[in-house]
Amino acid sequence: MYDVIIIGAGPAGLAAATYCARGRLATLVLGKSIESRSGKAPIIENYFGFPNGISGKELLSLGIEHAKRFGARIIDEEVVAIRPSDHFQVESATTERFTSKAVILATGISAKSSGIQNEDQFIGRGIAYCGTCDGFFYRNKRLAVIGWGNYAAKEALELLPYTNDISILSQGHAFEISDLLLEELGQTSIRLRQDKVMEFLGEEQLGQLKLESGELLPVDGAFLALGMASTADFARTLGLEMDKGCVVVNKDRMSNFPGIFAAGDCAGPPFQIAKCVGDGCVAALSVMTWIRHK
Repeated sequence: MYDVIIIGAGPAGLAAATYCARGRLATLVLGKSIESRSGKAPIIENYFGFPNGISGKELLSLGIEHAKRFGARIIDEEVVAIRPSDHFQVESATTERFTSKAVILATGISAKSSGIQNEDQFIGRGIAYCGTCDGFFYRNKRLAVIGWGNYAAKEALELLPYTNDISILSQGHAFEISDLLLEELGQTSIRLRQDKVMEFLGEEQLGQLKLESGELLPVDGAFLALGMASTADFARTLGLEMDKGCVVVNKDRMSNFPGIFAAGDCAGPPFQIAKCVGDGCVAALSVMTWIRHK
């Protein structure tokens, strides 16, 4: 049991981890710093305290060292699900589960549109984004999950209680699925295909996927699970209020779901490292207050 789990290992998540751990909260950070936009910056010249600039990779490395110094546990791991109960159950791509009293989302922002023709036309009419939320409506139907990573694998597994007719289509990518999830998939009827979907087809409802090969694949539903699970994906599962792709938070960086906080780019602009670090500080202090007065 942790006091707080921070999802995301960029500037916002690491700043929050430093404050939480220094405040004697049992703190866990789950995230891949290599995926942080900051970590990909060759040189950062506008962050306080580094007049000669610093690479994003070096800045995050120092941030990890700083948070660990105060006792934060940091695991280079992808999160695929957050499940609220008496506490929050956070599930990783290796199917390990962690429990906490509070969660800070610091996952940044990402464009999640598939780029497939007619996506907007069939949203809510065959195209969905959350297996846990919408799987019930596709009982005994033919389903496709579009994606190539652990998130897509997890979505497909979430849909199994509703139907056995599931294909994961990787959009031409090589599959990037952990060995444990591949083993779990191998024990099911889920099919893995490296086909690329070019177009969604149908009348009132989605009925077919047009593949790059020209094949028309009959489906009743398609779940988009591109790349890694993002803030928007967690928001759909938890019912978080969103605005223009960002979590709506109050001055304490708490969302409309008690115990779920957001910091950094995922909580809105300006998308700057200084703002992300400040958000992490505010969210951490707010988590301390919330836990101690709960």
